[in-house]
Amino acid sequence: MIFFFQKTTSLSVVFLFGALPNSILCCPPDSNLPAPSDFSEKSPFAVKTPYLDPPAGVFQQANDYEVLIMGGGYSPSGNQFSLESNVKYFLRIKEKLGFSKSSSQLFFADGNDPARDLQYFDPKQEIPLVNRALAEIFAKNKGLNHQYRSHQLQTNGPASIASLDQWISRQKKAKATRFNLVYFTGHGGKGSKKEPHNTTAYLWNNQNLSMQNFSKKLDGLPSEQKTVCIMVQCYSGGFAHFMFKEGNHTKGLSTSPRVGFFATTHDRVAAGCTPDITESDYREYSTTFWEAICGETRMGMQIPKADFDKNGNTSLAEAHAYVVINSDTIDVPVKTSEIWLRTLFSAQIKLFQKDQDQKQRKIHENILSKAEPEEIAVIRSLALEFGFSQWPTIDDADEKIGSLKQNRKEWDQKKNKSLAATRKLRDQIKSRIRKFYPELVNPYHPKSLEVFNGMKKELFLKKLNFQNQWQQLVVEKENFNQIEKKRFALEKEEAKGIRLKRSIEYVYLWNHLQKKGSLAQKREFNRLVNLEKMTFPLQ
Repeated sequence: MIFFFQKTTSLSVVFLFGALPNSILCCPPDSNLPAPSDFSEKSPFAVKTPYLDPPAGVFQQANDYEVLIMGGGYSPSGNQFSLESNVKYFLRIKEKLGFSKSSSQLFFADGNDPARDLQYFDPKQEIPLVNRALAEIFAKNKGLNHQYRSHQLQTNGPASIASLDQWISRQKKAKATRFNLVYFTGHGGKGSKKEPHNTTAYLWNNQNLSMQNFSKKLDGLPSEQKTVCIMVQCYSGGFAHFMFKEGNHTKGLSTSPRVGFFATTHDRVAAGCTPDITESDYREYSTTFWEAICGETRMGMQIPKADFDKNGNTSLAEAHAYVVINSDTIDVPVKTSEIWLRTLFSAQIKLFQKDQDQKQRKIHENILSKAEPEEIAVIRSLALEFGFSQWPTIDDADEKIGSLKQNRKEWDQKKNKSLAATRKLRDQIKSRIRKFYPELVNPYHPKSLEVFNGMKKELFLKKLNFQNQWQQLVVEKENFNQIEKKRFALEKEEAKGIRLKRSIEYVYLWNHLQKKGSLAQKREFNRLVNLEKMTFPLQ
């Protein structure tokens, strides 16, 4: 976990990383939207819709900002190259974000310890055949291609609970109106069955920071301090509950306003962590989030900024929507206002009407047409991607998810069949090799070393490919990889279907809040939305 802080005008920013790949696609222009299908009236797809509320205020005039970056792995084997690269990317663009003069704190992996704590993979590295074969036969492939070096960041210390406590103490003494930005890039774990939303962020040396513990620490900040978190680890959506006192929704929102944007839901893994050094291949939540704000890809290519309300600025909510639309990953990104609605009105989701006739369809379209521009952009873009010619309903999205899930199951069966064939060949080879070289059960045995580097190496390779079995295994493994590639593509499409369904449900839940919610509930929701709509760059 990494927190990065900068100080120009009292703002604190916290980022958390740990997510998957995203494609650089823009919202389709209105001129390309489909015509209405069965209605005489204009399709909502082509109608400009109003705000739910007047444009929210932003915090560009604040006098004090603080940025916290925290991240890295829990150990060298979990401290991938991409996590360090994520931090370097943020440091490259911090001027574009308006934080070039801001105070910052960086806590990453083992801090400034010179030990080799960073795992990386060089695609150009070649592993000798005998090593690859033995690793395959004895199922010891993990880490075979990985190398290690010390990370290259200048930090304020290791990513630890003690470092976080140090930062919290510093913020308690800071200007009361300070704004905090927290960015975490690392790994995360599930919550328990009893408390599924109390997920964890993994810190160095196998320390765990739970959502509730994190929330309690932030509860100690002055009530005027506002905090925004960007977190991209697996199960990061559980941390959306940090908006509540002690991370407990029954205790209401925290005294000091807090919002966040998260790579995925509390019960799903996230995309992105990799030891691969090829930065152009990175696809994870924060990459696309920052690209949306900067109007430039991670590799420097200019792209349109996410400005769905056409006001000339990109809010954090718009950047989040851009990720939901364009991320070509298994992520299902969430934000605090969505989780607030789902937490308070979860029972309503099952009660929403099924859209079966023309009248109900009109009601459905009317509800969606009142949504915020970024919410409309998400629903419109994903609907067009799935081939819908009119506003999709929750049931339409469910049907699409079900179809994709069924197709994926078919590829799962093909994958299992290929895996069985791979294991059969591997076991045959393993049985033959162990018969001739029983010493190989212990890789440190002197005879094992002769197979690796000595006179027995050539003989070993001949026995390895007896009856061409090793080549058959190589072919079958490639077949397995191709099957997995197609299966994974369907899984990513399924994730987009889930995003579409959740986006429609968000608007329905908002509509329920407007009709049935109390004044206090509306105020709480608006407090969250207003903070989510803050914009960069900060002036």
